[in-house]
Amino acid sequence: MHQAMALTVSFNLLPRVLVCGRSRKYFEFLKPKRLYARGSRYFPTDQPPDNSESENKLHNNESNGQNPSHVECASKIIRESPKELLENAASFKEGLPANVPKDRMEDIWNSDPYPKNTNWKQSQAKHSISPARDPRDTSIILFPGQGTQFVGMGKELLQYPLVKQMFDLASSVLGYNLLSLCLDGPKETLNKTVFCQPAILVSSLACVEKLKATNPEAINSCIATAGFSVGEITALVFAKALTFENAVRLVKLRAEAMQFASDMTKSGMLTVFFGPNSKVNTACADARRHCEVLGLENIECKVANYLYPECKVIAGNIEVFGAFCNLYF
Repeated sequence: MHQAMALTVSFNLLPRVLVCGRSRKYFEFLKPKRLYARGSRYFPTDQPPDNSESENKLHNNESNGQNPSHVECASKIIRESPKELLENAASFKEGLPANVPKDRMEDIWNSDPYPKNTNWKQSQAKHSISPARDPRDTSIILFPGQGTQFVGMGKELLQYPLVKQMFDLASSVLGYNLLSLCLDGPKETLNKTVFCQPAILVSSLACVEKLKATNPEAINSCIATAGFSVGEITALVFAKALTFENAVRLVKLRAEAMQFASDMTKSGMLTVFFGPNSKVNTACADARRHCEVLGLENIECKVANYLYPECKVIAGNIEVFGAFCNLYF
């Protein structure tokens, strides 16, 4: 959600959400409420915030043939159902104002997930081939990404069917004993990108085997799945869009490529929490320029992940993080 839009979403009946990974928590949304959002600030309440003055100003500007300002538009309440949100979902660029700098629009980290000329409007009715169900009787299964690994992962899952075979097959593809690495470490090795991504893939799918044994209804009632980063590939396996063996091969190649890129130069990632008026991209650009003034070459500092409102992850050279923090913190 971009910071200049106020959004009202009706959460009437939501499915259960299950997270397969280290934090296998079970969430249920039992009390329907409206979530009023203005910018990046959220107000869970049964009453909308008072926008009468701002909405009147917006109306007057429109009636005078003027285009309402970006800030004034932020006060307009837009009511969309979850279905409408899905149908209108595209990329964050679609909601950006016209004065967004060109370099931000072409940022490789912000590239569109769909081919050009894609029809963004996707009718959900066309995809609904199963009978209508009460959302409270359905589930959504999510899979984690890099950073959730820990020494000992998978130990409690070996008692469930197929888990040992999954680790054995993965080990034959990878060329090393994945189960031993997950159970015994060492931590420094497991934390490397080249090793932790396959470990997370297999361990997450092992959690699915546990779920099949302990709570099969969660599997049978699943209506959607998704994942974060390497978890996206795990979700594709769970959805039967990829075979397990092909997924291991893909993650092996992905992890090796990312490890190679990481080893080429000293680099890192930094989680940044910010307010609704912050300009993270501008901060990154200033940090790059500061390093260039110091005579450093091939400096990178860009947004790598959009975690949630008011939180992004930036990535770049180790040297640039010092400049970033000195300039803005």
